[in-house]
Amino acid sequence: MPKFPPNKYQQAIIDWVKDGSGNAIVDAKAGSGKTSTLELIAQNYPRKMLFIAFNKHIADEINNKPELQHYLKKKDEGGAGTLKVYTVNAIGDMTVLQDLRTRNLYKGGENKFLKANKMFPILEREIRSICQTRHEKITDDMVWDMMRDLKVACDKVRSKYVTNDRDEAERVIEEDGLCDFSKIEREDGLSYPILPWAQIVEDALEEGMKLYEEKGIYDFVDQLYIPVVNKLYLPSWMAYYSEFIGCDESQDLSALQLRFLKKLIPMKPQYGVKFPTRFLFVADEKQAIYGFAGADCHSVENIRRQFNTEELPLNICYRCPKAVVRVAQKWVPEIEAAPNAIEGEVHVIDNSQIADLVQSKDMVIARKNKDLAEIFLSIVLKGKPVYIKDKDMIDSAIKSIRSLGCSTVSGLQDKIDKLHEEYKNQMRNPENQKQASAINNGTMDVYDMIKAMLNFFITEKKHPTSTMVEVFIAFIEDLFVTEPSDNAVIVSSIHQVKGLEAKRVFIINYNLMPYTSNNKTADDNQQERNLIYIAITRAQEVLYCCNGELDEDEKSYYKPMTSEEVDSAVSSYDSDYYDMVFQDDE
Repeated sequence: MPKFPPNKYQQAIIDWVKDGSGNAIVDAKAGSGKTSTLELIAQNYPRKMLFIAFNKHIADEINNKPELQHYLKKKDEGGAGTLKVYTVNAIGDMTVLQDLRTRNLYKGGENKFLKANKMFPILEREIRSICQTRHEKITDDMVWDMMRDLKVACDKVRSKYVTNDRDEAERVIEEDGLCDFSKIEREDGLSYPILPWAQIVEDALEEGMKLYEEKGIYDFVDQLYIPVVNKLYLPSWMAYYSEFIGCDESQDLSALQLRFLKKLIPMKPQYGVKFPTRFLFVADEKQAIYGFAGADCHSVENIRRQFNTEELPLNICYRCPKAVVRVAQKWVPEIEAAPNAIEGEVHVIDNSQIADLVQSKDMVIARKNKDLAEIFLSIVLKGKPVYIKDKDMIDSAIKSIRSLGCSTVSGLQDKIDKLHEEYKNQMRNPENQKQASAINNGTMDVYDMIKAMLNFFITEKKHPTSTMVEVFIAFIEDLFVTEPSDNAVIVSSIHQVKGLEAKRVFIINYNLMPYTSNNKTADDNQQERNLIYIAITRAQEVLYCCNGELDEDEKSYYKPMTSEEVDSAVSSYDSDYYDMVFQDDE
């Protein structure tokens, strides 16, 4: 049972669950008690229900909640629990395995058909075949660079699946700035070939489907893509849990995930289930930040259109103190502090003060990897235990170092300085800003992070510039790849701490956020604003808004947009396009 009686917003949701009809969206603000609301729903819904969690970690957490065990376990001998919790990909995987069983390819036991890197061998064959035909000279690391970008394109094309639209690959590659290697200068004198990137993606996806049809091999995106494209039936037991479906973090659903969820609707008549399917989507548009990973930036708008939803607010934040909520209200006016919330504290300090002030279990977060590396190293110099949450960030730095092909630290320094100068010139020229480039905001952030590490390696650790690059890489792995401890300061990107909290939170370069600009899309600019709201609402007691300054180079080209400029840039989406997305689901 919930520890406290439901608030007015939770009561309205309970009333809708018990007596309402149709579908609804719960507009759940940060820290608004979604798990306790789920418990209230499970307590008040008389029949079976399915809850779709955003990822496996969240699904496992919910499945292990003591207060939900009554609903998750069998109520009596022979009776199934009234609540089941899965990720949408887990349901997709069950659907694919059912199809493989039907075709006598899978007979139970260990699943050897799910291959995370399924697309890499296909893409490598495509790249090498074209280069051989054209007599293009390429190295293994060049092939890897091309495969990596094309794999991203393959995943996003499938995640944005609408129809057999042959222009989708071209759009993804252009919008994400993929496969532009023209500005990379290699020490071996080789240049990356210009290949028909969109055609390679289209051909690779066709080969991927053939591989599934012939051998049953699939990857994580295929868990949903194959059931949607091949119109597979979902496992029959799901019909009995399809009367009421809750879906968490719905603002970050991809078009493919939403189409897959719609497959749950027509199951009931086939299995004699009498009650119509009702969806309860839990979302916060102001926490949509995964567009870069294939999420539909207009997911909530499309849910409203496709599911004809009623709006149910959930505005009271139980995580943050009143002082922090007042800061968050600048970005999301509807969020409310809990009546019994403490006052809390909000301080404005300089970035340079963070290392002195941080204590064990504090959270230090930033938008840019460069800022995280710098603050991590400054905390190390203070002798305080520190843990960096973003292992992918370190992997990305090491891969970028190796891709630059330098043998010594001095060569690496020179190469990064040259790239930085090129980026500055590009940013100063409005014409260049709008062109896809191998040096964009993301890649330059990685190079700046490497530069911060280099400065520390040379200045603080006294390594000569003649040191071999592999020694520098070993230093990075030894210093940054650590395990978390109970007394460590946590350093992380904002993306990585979504859903987490700490008593004391430091936001680096708060005064420079959001990192919006005129050369980003309207969706990108909106997500940059969302990141500030997420960062602010991690604090349980004390929030430190840490200010930084632009260096002289940045001042010449970095001009943050005003809130009015961002508002005018955030345009409405093309509703006709999204009607087309779901036209064959009607």
